[in-house]
Amino acid sequence: MEERGIVADKFIVTSLVAACTKLQALEEGRRLHEHLIITGFRTDIPLETALLQMYAKCGSLDDAKRVFEGMEIKDLFAWSSIISAYARAGRGEMAVVLYRRMIAEGVEPNVVTFACALGGCASVAGLADGRAIHQRILASKVPQDDVLQDSLLNMYLKCDEMVEARKVFEGMKARNVRSYTAMISAYVQAGEHAEALELFSRMSKVEAIEPNAYTFATILGAVEGLGNLEKGRKVHRHLASRGFDTNVVVQNALVTMYGKCGSPVEARKVFDSMTARNVISWTSMIAAYAQHGNPQEALNLFKRMDVEPSGVSFSSALNACALLGALDEGREIHHRVVEAHLASPQMETSLLSMYARCGSLDDARRVFNRMKTRDAFSCNAMIAAFTQHGRKKQALRIYRRMEQEGIPADGITFVSVLVACSHTSLVADCRDFFQSLVMDHGVVPLVEHYLCMVDVLGRSGRLGDAEELVETMPYQTDAVAWMTLLSGCKRHGDLNRGERAARKVFELAPAETLPYVFLSNMYAAAKRFDDARRVRKEMEERGVTTPVAVSYIEIDNELHMFTSGGRDEQQEGHDGRTMERVRSLLLELLEPMKQAGYVPDTREVYLEQQGGTSEEEKQRSLCFHSERLAIAYGLIAAKDPDDSRPLRVVNSHRVCSDCHSAIKLLSDIIEKTIFVRDGNRFHHFEKGACSCGDHW
Repeated sequence: MEERGIVADKFIVTSLVAACTKLQALEEGRRLHEHLIITGFRTDIPLETALLQMYAKCGSLDDAKRVFEGMEIKDLFAWSSIISAYARAGRGEMAVVLYRRMIAEGVEPNVVTFACALGGCASVAGLADGRAIHQRILASKVPQDDVLQDSLLNMYLKCDEMVEARKVFEGMKARNVRSYTAMISAYVQAGEHAEALELFSRMSKVEAIEPNAYTFATILGAVEGLGNLEKGRKVHRHLASRGFDTNVVVQNALVTMYGKCGSPVEARKVFDSMTARNVISWTSMIAAYAQHGNPQEALNLFKRMDVEPSGVSFSSALNACALLGALDEGREIHHRVVEAHLASPQMETSLLSMYARCGSLDDARRVFNRMKTRDAFSCNAMIAAFTQHGRKKQALRIYRRMEQEGIPADGITFVSVLVACSHTSLVADCRDFFQSLVMDHGVVPLVEHYLCMVDVLGRSGRLGDAEELVETMPYQTDAVAWMTLLSGCKRHGDLNRGERAARKVFELAPAETLPYVFLSNMYAAAKRFDDARRVRKEMEERGVTTPVAVSYIEIDNELHMFTSGGRDEQQEGHDGRTMERVRSLLLELLEPMKQAGYVPDTREVYLEQQGGTSEEEKQRSLCFHSERLAIAYGLIAAKDPDDSRPLRVVNSHRVCSDCHSAIKLLSDIIEKTIFVRDGNRFHHFEKGACSCGDHW
C-alpha cells in the first residue's frame, strides 16, 4: 500500500488487525504492530482494543497485557477483552485480579464483563469471588440473559456448590439443554445418580427439552453409577429413536454403561456397530471384558487395537493379565508402557498390582522401589501384594514406611494390614491394629475391618467371639459376614454353629454356591451322609449350580486353560493325546507322593460324586482337579527338563485341602517352585512347604 502511495488510515489498519485475528496470523499481526510503532502511527481506543483482541485470540497473553497496560484510556470493552482473554486461557486468578482492579478504577461491569469474570472464578474454583460477583450482579440490576445465567450456574458447579447452583438453575427464566446437561453432569460427578435421572426425566417429559448427544452420554453415566441395566436399555432405546445411536460420544458411553452394568455382550454389539472407533471405544470394551469374567477376550481385543493405546487402555490390559496370571503378556505390556513414556504413579501402581497378582513379587517390589513418588494407593497395593503372598512382615514394613514418609494410612491400608494378621491367626495383632485405626488415625472402621476381625477369630478357633461380633457390629449383617463365620466353623468342625451360619447365608444370598458346598462337606466329614444329600437336593431344587473350577497356566507367552475332571471334551485347546499324557503323569506321581506321606483326603469328594463311588475313584477324582492338570501340563510342555523357572497357576476356586497337601509334596518331589493363586490368596509351594503356613 505504501509503495503505491496509499496512506493507511485508522480504519484500514484496524481492518488489517481484525483480519489477522480472524486468520490467527500472530506473526503478521506482530509485524503490523511493530510497523505502527516504528512509523509513529497514532492509535486510538478502537485500534488499541483490536490489537489487544488480536493478541488474546492468537494466544499471546503477554502481548495482550502489554497493549492493555499501554492504553491511556481503558474503556469497558478493553477491560472485558483482557479479562475474557485470561479466563479463556485458564488463567482464572489473573482474570479475577483484573476484574477487581477494574472495579477499583470505577469502571462498572456489563453483562459480558460479569460473564468473563465468572468464567475466571470457575476455572480456579474461586467461590468467594464468585459469590461477590453474583451479589454485584443482583445489586447492579443488569439484565440476566441466558449467557450470564449459564455463567453463574457454571461457576457454582465448578466450585462444587450444588445448593447455590440449584437455586440459580431453578431461578432461570428459560432453562435450555445446556443448563440441564450441566446440572445433570454435576449430579453424576457428585455420585447423586438418582437425582440426575430425575432431572433428565423432568427435562424431557415436563419441559419438553430435547436432549443432545452430550446429555445422553452424561445420563448414561448416571445409569452406569446405579448399575441399572434395564434403565440403561431404556435410555438406549430413547436415544436411538432420536438418531443419536450413531454418535461416537454416545456409542462410547453405551459401551461403558453396558460394561459397568455387567453386560459385555451388549457392549460388544454397540462396539461392533461403530464405524469410527477411537481410543475410548477400545478401552471401554477391553475394560468391560476384564471386569466381567472374560480377561482373555480383553487381551485379544487389546492386541487388535488399531489406535495408540492410552494409559487407561494399558491399565485395563494389565488388569486382564493380572486376572489370568499372564506374566509374560504383562511384561510385554510393561515394555510398551515404557516405550510410550506413560509412566505415572497410577500406571506404576497398575504394574505393581499386575506383577503381584501374576505371582512375581520380586518384579512388584522392583516397580515399587523405583517409584519417584509413592502415595497411599501405591503403598496399599504393595501391602496387599505382600499380604496375598503371605509375607506379613514385609507388609507391616511397608506400613511402617508409610508412617515414616508421612503418607497417611486410610481405611484400605488397615484392611490389608488386618488381612495380613488374620491369615496368620494373630488375634492380638489384629486387635491392636483395629484399635489403632480408630484411636491414632481417626478412621471410622468399615464393615471390611469388622470382617477381618471375624475372620481372625474364626481362624484361631474363637468361634463364639466371632459369632458375637457378626451379630453386634454396627453395620447391617450381610452374607459375607456369615460366610466368613461359616468358613471358620468348617475349619474347626463346629457343625452346629456352621448350620446356623449357612442358613443365614441361604437367606441373604440364595444363589450363592459356597455355603451349600461348605455345609455339605461338613456333614460328609461328620459322616452324616443323609444330611449331605439333603443339602445337595436343596441346592438343586433352588437352581443353585456349582461353577466348574478352572485353572490357567502360561507357557511361552500362551495361556492354557484346564477344568476339573480331566475329560478331553472339557479341555479347550488340548487334544486327547495331550490330556492322556497329563493324566498319566499325575497318576505316576501318586506313588512317590504316597511314599512321602500323602494320604488322599476324600471327605469332600462326596459332594462331587453320587453314592456308590469307590475310594479309588474318589482318589482319581482328586488327582484331576484343574490346578493339578495345569501343573502336569506345565511339566510336559517344558522344552528344557532342567528349566528352573517356577510354574505359575491361577485357579478360579479356593484350593481344596487335598490339593494343598498334594502340591506341597509335589514341589519337593519334582524339585520345582510352584505358585498357585486361588480365590483367596497366593500359595508359594517350595520344598514341601507353602508360604501360607496352611492358613488359607
